[in-house]
Amino acid sequence: MTARLWGIADTAPYMHDGRALTLNDAILMHGGEAQSARDNYAALAEADQAKLLELLLSLRTPKNPAADLSAD
Repeated sequence: MTARLWGIADTAPYMHDGRALTLNDAILMHGGEAQSARDNYAALAEADQAKLLELLLSLRTPKNPAADLSAD
């Protein structure tokens, strides 16, 4: 079962058993039902992988959800 991505930047190490120290490692360790997503990620140019990892690492758990999620 895959956990939601909200707050993923705050949850290292990754995988159900903590064996992936980085998100890159976690993505590349996937197989089974996630094999095609893993393969698509692996086929990306290094710069595109970096952009995706940058996005994932921006998904932090809000410290003050009412303020952090306001629609200002």
